[in-house]
Amino acid sequence: MEDDNYVLSLVRYIHQNPVKAGIVKSPSDYKWSSYNCYLDKDNYFTTILQTDLILELFSKNRDIAKKEFIKYMNELNKDEFIDIIEKEESIDEEEAKRLFKTLVIERKIDNRMQIPDELIKEFKLTTRLSNRKIAEITKINKEKINKIIRHIQ
Repeated sequence: MEDDNYVLSLVRYIHQNPVKAGIVKSPSDYKWSSYNCYLDKDNYFTTILQTDLILELFSKNRDIAKKEFIKYMNELNKDEFIDIIEKEESIDEEEAKRLFKTLVIERKIDNRMQIPDELIKEFKLTTRLSNRKIAEITKINKEKINKIIRHIQ
C-alpha cells in the first residue's frame, strides 16, 4: 500500500463489506470487524491493532480523527480492490541502487541514520519506485519512508 488515500479506501472497503453484503446496517454492528477498535481505546482488540496509524491520517487530535473516521467509513463509495494494476517502475533495481549510492556519496553521508528526508524525496521523484522498494534499497524502515514520501504525493 503506497499512499494514504489507498490505505484509507482499503480500510473503508473492508469495514463496509458486511454492510454491502446485507449482513448488518452499519459497520459498527458487525462483531468481527475492527471498526469499533478505532473508536474505543478500551476495546480489548485495540491492544493488538495499530489504530493510531489510520486515525492519524485524519488528524493528530484523536477526537477529531475519530469523528472524521466515522464520517469517512460511512460515506457511500464504489471502492474496488480486485485486479489492482501495479505501477510500472521507471528504473530497474540495480540502477536504483547505484543512484542511491551516488546520492549518499555526493552528500558525504557515512551513516544511514543521517540520511536527510530531502534525499529520500529526491530519490522517490527520480526513480518513481514503490515505497517498499525504496525501503529495501535504503535499508530504512518502510513506515518512515511512507511518512517522508506522504508529503510529496
